[in-house]
Amino acid sequence: MIRIPNSLFFNEVEAILAEGREVRIRMRGNSMLPLLRSDRDTVVLTPIAAYGAAAAQAAPGSAAAGRPEAGEKHGTGLEALRAGDIVLFRHRGRHILHRIVRIERDTPQPSAEANSGTSGWDAQPTASTASQAPVSDGAPRTEHGTRRAGEQTDTPEPPYAFRFTLAGDGNYRTTERCTGSEICAVVTRIVRPSGCIVDTASPGWQRRSRLWLSIPAPLRRISLRALHLLRIL
Repeated sequence: MIRIPNSLFFNEVEAILAEGREVRIRMRGNSMLPLLRSDRDTVVLTPIAAYGAAAAQAAPGSAAAGRPEAGEKHGTGLEALRAGDIVLFRHRGRHILHRIVRIERDTPQPSAEANSGTSGWDAQPTASTASQAPVSDGAPRTEHGTRRAGEQTDTPEPPYAFRFTLAGDGNYRTTERCTGSEICAVVTRIVRPSGCIVDTASPGWQRRSRLWLSIPAPLRRISLRALHLLRIL
């Protein structure tokens, strides 16, 4: 067996994702237990730019749009991400696969043009709003630039700079933070050792995720130890 450094491996993964193609990788590490198991489960990564495209075209409430907030889901890419999604992101020189627990959007301050009666936004964030996660563990950043005076806009929308807080399902203390530009892909399907494919938008997966993450974090740690002792994991 030939082993290659993680940096080279994920450079190739990012290159494939940049071409708009999905990538399958085998899980390594125990931070996403018990829902994702090291050396057993395989995850399908969808490029962040393509995420949400299928759901955006589906009718509200349809299977293709089937996330917990499907009725409110809109946009693609970073706009489509919700707390509870599992993402591949860069953090301090490493690539990590964890779940989003919170999303903050920084709203830029209206520019002088806006104050003078024309539509405009500058690039300085001044306020944050956070959407709390129903579940816990996970980055490209979108900046739409400055709106120029004279542009035709009925209801001017400010650009947003996204910031994410992430954690592993099996972690009860550690969290990570990243920006939108550090998210590479979203886990959209999981392949079990039996070959069974689980869609992360399916009601069953969503229900299991919510059930596990509704357990207080310290009790999750005890539960994982019990599952290990019982050799369930």
